[in-house]
Amino acid sequence: QRALARLDESGADDHATRIDALEGYGSTLSRLGRFAEAEQRLQQALTLAEAEYGSQHSRLVPVLTSLGIALDGQGPPGRSAELHRRALDITREHRGDDHTITLALRNNLAIALGAAGDRDGEQRQLRELLDARLRLQGKDHPLVGMAYQNLAASLAKTGQFDEALTLLARARATFTVALPGSHVRAFPWLTEALIHLRRQDPASAARAAESAHEVLAAALPVGHYATGAAECLLGEARLALGGREAAAPLIASGMVALAPRPHGDDYRLRCEAAQALL
Repeated sequence: QRALARLDESGADDHATRIDALEGYGSTLSRLGRFAEAEQRLQQALTLAEAEYGSQHSRLVPVLTSLGIALDGQGPPGRSAELHRRALDITREHRGDDHTITLALRNNLAIALGAAGDRDGEQRQLRELLDARLRLQGKDHPLVGMAYQNLAASLAKTGQFDEALTLLARARATFTVALPGSHVRAFPWLTEALIHLRRQDPASAARAAESAHEVLAAALPVGHYATGAAECLLGEARLALGGREAAAPLIASGMVALAPRPHGDDYRLRCEAAQALL
């Protein structure tokens, strides 16, 4: 903001500096949750950058990405997908498919497509990302584990449970090697619990949720969101198995942890539904 003020006071027509200042200020506003203001500043930066550099210059990529993040923060879902796609296309042209930035931007696009409900598009990007990470980093790299996990989570949402479970097993194997003490090891168990609940298999869901909760309780503080998600899934599974008394405190504790989450959060919605059955 001070850089912009100095430019205005000096009357200088330095577009490159103004673009940098607008992009930096907009990104800061996004981090503060002031997404509408961020969008305004970043749109100004993009307009200037396109005029200064052209529509396919690599200097547009951070502006496009920051603007996409600002749009994601405001909703509705899906507004940012074309911005993320454009950033990816420009970066592929300049840096190739295997560059670290290209891979990060592909992940951004997958997230945006998934938020918009385009599961086919999301899964195409996630498969390409997984293939690239396996080729470049090997099966024991933590980012490969996350690629397995993210693709499995998307497949689970479209009912492709068998493939999702296979990928989750691979994610667990990767995390066991790459992140032996991390709470991230619980994520595949959480997704597996969801799959078993959707398959009407509460016994398997309870085992998966218990495994997730064991990892999370050892690695995270009491009341953490992820631990609350595991408690709610375990409570839901035990309730389906007829264990109302065992389920009630788990669901109550989980709801406390999940209460700060947005109303549309999947785990919070499931926990609220389970709580309504008590």
